[in-house]
Amino acid sequence: MTTHNFDLDAWLGDTEATPEQRAALIEALDGIEKRYPHADLEDSRTDASRGALEIILDSENPEQTLEDLGLEWQRAKLKERERMAVLTGAIIAASAHMTEVDIARVAQVNRTTVRAALRKDK
Repeated sequence: MTTHNFDLDAWLGDTEATPEQRAALIEALDGIEKRYPHADLEDSRTDASRGALEIILDSENPEQTLEDLGLEWQRAKLKERERMAVLTGAIIAASAHMTEVDIARVAQVNRTTVRAALRKDK
């Protein structure tokens, strides 16, 4: 078992957990640490830990919670694709009067993204 660099009681706060839930949570946190081992992945570890907590604490109906989380992710993916299409249109329009480098800088994307939007990636 991995030694966690945090206090489980402090992390849970006022959330009540049975001994079985606490053990399951520690096991899940070990797996999450292995999946996201690097310091720069702390946000992903935190998000994954929140997902594990939702499943473990909703022991009455974890399948429903998992389904809800899956649907939420699907909606987020659709929204991301929608926003990428909007950004692509903006990049195409901006290319009439801006360089690829300037578009990338202003839009805060890399030049590969700009070139892909302009169909210059091949």
